[in-house]
Amino acid sequence: MLDKPTDVTHPGLVVIRSFGDEIEANLAKSMLDSAGIESMFSRDNCGGLEPQLSLMQGIKLVVRKEDAEQAEAILTTDAEETSLPAS
Repeated sequence: MLDKPTDVTHPGLVVIRSFGDEIEANLAKSMLDSAGIESMFSRDNCGGLEPQLSLMQGIKLVVRKEDAEQAEAILTTDAEETSLPAS
């Protein structure tokens, strides 16, 4: 995961998280979608022909710059709520 939002190629978009697998990426995107925050993935896997490239480069979750703070709060709050208690 990335610590801070970073600019991507479009100045109005920022990467808020980076994931190593598609399941986690889709879960995070679903959480944002259910909160009304539009998001998309940025990845280079040759149009699905080379899925192993996503493993090496990560799957980046991208939102509009004005939604980044709220999106990060949603993902952080959910991670805290679903983490297992320390033993």
